[in-house]
Amino acid sequence: MALTQLFLQPRVHRVWMLKHGSLWFDLPVPVSEQFEALWQGYCEAQKPSPAEFLAQEHLVDNDALFALFASAVYLDRTLPGFYSETTADGVHWHFDAAKV
Repeated sequence: MALTQLFLQPRVHRVWMLKHGSLWFDLPVPVSEQFEALWQGYCEAQKPSPAEFLAQEHLVDNDALFALFASAVYLDRTLPGFYSETTADGVHWHFDAAKV
């Protein structure tokens, strides 16, 4: 998925996940790495409320990172076994389709 598709509603991402089993975002390496660090920090903090977690982050000028985070949180809460992996190709999201 191209960077321009990132700004769709998280519910659209969920529909695509259910239809295709995963999503892949073709992102610039710095954005992928920033998201990986942000998501890992969120998970290590035991997934607090997004507002509580983001109060410690500085995403004011980073719309792409915020959009990724918002969608990932929504998918993590609504799809069983959701996980994110970052590779040289971008960010890949998966879930356990057998549990839906």
